[in-house]
Amino acid sequence: MAGMFLKTTLCLLCLMPIYSMAQDSIALHDRFAITPFFGLDRLTPNDNRGVHLPATIGRQRSHQHIRPYTGVYSNFPQWHFSLFGGLATQTKLADGYMMHFNLIGEDRAGSYGVLKADNIVLFTQIKATIDDTIRWGKQQLQVKLRIGDMPNFRHRNGLSIYNVDIQGAVVALRYKRWSYRFTSITDLSQHVGIGVQEVFGNDFVLNDIPLGNKYGLDVGAGWDYIPVGFGATLPVIPHIQVSARHKNRDLQFYSEIGCRMQPESSFLGIRIPSPPLRQKLAGVIGLRIQNQTSGRWRYRQQLALKYYGKIYNDDRYSVSERYASSANTFTGEYLYPLRNAYRPFDQWAVYTEYYTTNVAAVSWQSQNKYAINSKFNLMANVEAVGILAGRLDPFLYFFYECGLTYEPVKGLEAMVYLSNKVMNLDVHYQTFYQARRPLFSYGLRKRLTGYL
Repeated sequence: MAGMFLKTTLCLLCLMPIYSMAQDSIALHDRFAITPFFGLDRLTPNDNRGVHLPATIGRQRSHQHIRPYTGVYSNFPQWHFSLFGGLATQTKLADGYMMHFNLIGEDRAGSYGVLKADNIVLFTQIKATIDDTIRWGKQQLQVKLRIGDMPNFRHRNGLSIYNVDIQGAVVALRYKRWSYRFTSITDLSQHVGIGVQEVFGNDFVLNDIPLGNKYGLDVGAGWDYIPVGFGATLPVIPHIQVSARHKNRDLQFYSEIGCRMQPESSFLGIRIPSPPLRQKLAGVIGLRIQNQTSGRWRYRQQLALKYYGKIYNDDRYSVSERYASSANTFTGEYLYPLRNAYRPFDQWAVYTEYYTTNVAAVSWQSQNKYAINSKFNLMANVEAVGILAGRLDPFLYFFYECGLTYEPVKGLEAMVYLSNKVMNLDVHYQTFYQARRPLFSYGLRKRLTGYL
């Protein structure tokens, strides 16, 4: 019965976008709307399944209790024809008060037979949002609340918790140019794999400071409180953030600095000095720009410089493989959603694997489409992450998706492309293998704006 329900659901998901000419949403009522989305991908493997990986990380994974690293990618859903689809519903309770309920179904491997029970999942995502203003006299206080599932979350300016899915709550209050934000994030140790359980963030920000005629500046300070102790470090981690936005273009400069403090201590009468500041600090400075509305060339570019001291990353390495229960299944204790294969490789867990040394990195994410005509586009998506960790040899991750897309109606894409980005189910966090040789790929996607 469950298999028949999922099969019927997936068929409807494929038909609804065509019927609606791939509209972003179908308004069934002025207070209720449904947005369908789906993705179908097949990456055909070649005989050489070798991967590029830093030698230190390869040796480290080989000695872990998770499935040992062998120098090749093993199994991944897109090899076996993966398919997911969903309905994103939005219910308006009142002006500024919304409920979001997403129902998502995945067939994670067609190679093992149609609707094999071990490779089929059905799950939900639920979120409530409030955008309201409290007024007294001539004064007003803006109130924003987000609670529930928050996919592809970014905490502050993306120093530590970013490009990951979380559950929790964000409450933001703004009075004139001043704002306060409280962030509560639940367990990130097992699913995200960074050795952090509860996170409670507090931030005070001065917004929209004029910076010439073209830019507005935001300056903020705050702290994260992580109640579970790790070694001798303190649970309060202060942060400073600065960002500048162009008033007329989609252009932003951003930065953030954090310091995980470890004071001087003693053990059995032996004095243990406080580590140097460079080991406690972490920072990011970046630039983001995009043009998705005009001209033949549409793009999104992001360039960032990052640094993580080893004390900042100490004990942030949570090893446990839970995304596949065996070599021939694609579901485990936790789910690595298929839609997350479209995410960037770059995330904090990449750097916490170098937990014994300081790490510096430069990352570049580039998404590009060039319109040949009204239907066909050339696509080139590239991500490069260069890592310099202590005295280890530098290493460059380089992922690409390059090919041709056909967009018969807005939002619906048929694609043929070459890629070296392989979804990885045998590591403790959601990540990718970099294949040594390109894989020929094809796909059909109906994206959900702001979600995929």
